[in-house]
Amino acid sequence: MMRDIWTVTWKEWLEQLHLGGGVRGAIVRVVLGVGILGIVWPWMIGTEFVTTYLSVAFASLSTTMYVAALIPDAFPGERERHTLETLLASRLPDAAILFGKMLAIVSYAWFAALLMLLLGLVTVNLTHKTPGFLMYQPRVILAASLLSLLLAFAVAAVGSVFSIRAATVKQAQQMLSAGTLIVFLLPALIAQIAPGYLTRFIELFTKPGQGATAAMLFAVACIVTTVVMTWIALLRFRRSRLILSD
Repeated sequence: MMRDIWTVTWKEWLEQLHLGGGVRGAIVRVVLGVGILGIVWPWMIGTEFVTTYLSVAFASLSTTMYVAALIPDAFPGERERHTLETLLASRLPDAAILFGKMLAIVSYAWFAALLMLLLGLVTVNLTHKTPGFLMYQPRVILAASLLSLLLAFAVAAVGSVFSIRAATVKQAQQMLSAGTLIVFLLPALIAQIAPGYLTRFIELFTKPGQGATAAMLFAVACIVTTVVMTWIALLRFRRSRLILSD
């Protein structure tokens, strides 16, 4: 199974390079994509970008942006490029195809997040006078790396469900955008129904000494979302249905 997953992952990486004009084009796209998060915002925020947990939020935002942009193309894109039938006709297991596509997108997004952290570190040290070279604290860089990776898998799992159901890339993008909007509207709804619970939840992320608790809750939420949505995606991934809908 692992070899089959790696085969699909490698295929997806090569397609990303081909669509982006080769290795140089892919690097340019990543650098431009993380430029605002990794250069402009750290320059505006200053040393707090390195000395606080802001970098965790920006790393998570980077992975979310990239996964949300790429995952809608996973299956509808194959259909529009007329390569879906060839992929489904292979002997690769359904799970290997799904996991391979998810892993390729997640690894690409995670690389972008790590690059953003590096650019942010360099930007802050070059644009703000500090006594010596500022560096992320070990727990901050660990949290940024792990939480952004977990969030990338969660978004990829959710996006895979939409991608499998969609007939076109545009439809998948619209479905994922609608789902994202609902998630962002939930806090406002909770604030109206039970403001006390929302206040206590926010305090986990804002009170001193609550960072570890907040990070653990976030990690658990990402893991649960990934497991549940991946399971749903596996249930919906049936090559017979995809071939008939092609």
